Amino acid sequence: MRTQLERFHKRARLSVLGAGILILLFALFVPNVTAKVILIVLTIIAFAVLVVVQWLRKDDVSSKQDDARQAAIALAEKQKAEEAKKAEEAKKVEEAKKAEEVRKADAAKKPDDGITTRTGRSCVEAGTYHCLDHPDRTVEMVEGKRFPPCRGDGRGHSAVWVLSK
Repeated sequence: MRTQLERFHKRARLSVLGAGILILLFALFVPNVTAKVILIVLTIIAFAVLVVVQWLRKDDVSSKQDDARQAAIALAEKQKAEEAKKAEEAKKVEEAKKAEEVRKADAAKKPDDGITTRTGRSCVEAGTYHCLDHPDRTVEMVEGKRFPPCRGDGRGHSAVWVLSK
């Protein structure tokens, strides 16, 4: 913007200098006083219009630059928001994957001591079994009977049953 202002000042100085030279020439070489006054007034009006037009063009150029700058800022903010949204979504996906891995690892864990089995399988050793996920949920089993789902969450789920000693 500073360069635009400097250009305007340079053109305005040149316009004033040109107008001054023309007025001086009219004053020296035009013998009729009425013609001198008319030419001088017309010269002043013409160069004033020229300066105003240059000023308006400067404002138009600077406003276009401001508009372009604001559009660039808005675009950058929009891109930052999209990147943040994508990063948040990626973080959620990563957290979901980790939670799934933990859940699978917990499901794969088998206690070192005791007999374990799953819902739907037949009992091979009678006794009291508890759910691996909900140790407070127990079932009494006899040989040959199938293991039921655990109702520890208020609804049934497939469970790993561990023989309690």
